[in-house]
Amino acid sequence: MARIADKADGRRVLLVRTPRGRATSAELHRARQSACAVAMADWSEEERVLFARLLTRFVAVFGAR
Repeated sequence: MARIADKADGRRVLLVRTPRGRATSAELHRARQSACAVAMADWSEEERVLFARLLTRFVAVFGAR
């Protein structure tokens, strides 16, 4: 992360990801995708669809609180 001055409002400081931060984020994203693929490798398509639907519902309710 790096701090840069906000050009529109000099009182504010913005946080931006550095190239290293973007690379780390991408690496973590790939690792999460791989872990999910392994965890659901033997799930049927129906199970995956049900999981996605229930997770979407959970996130919506959880985020509303």
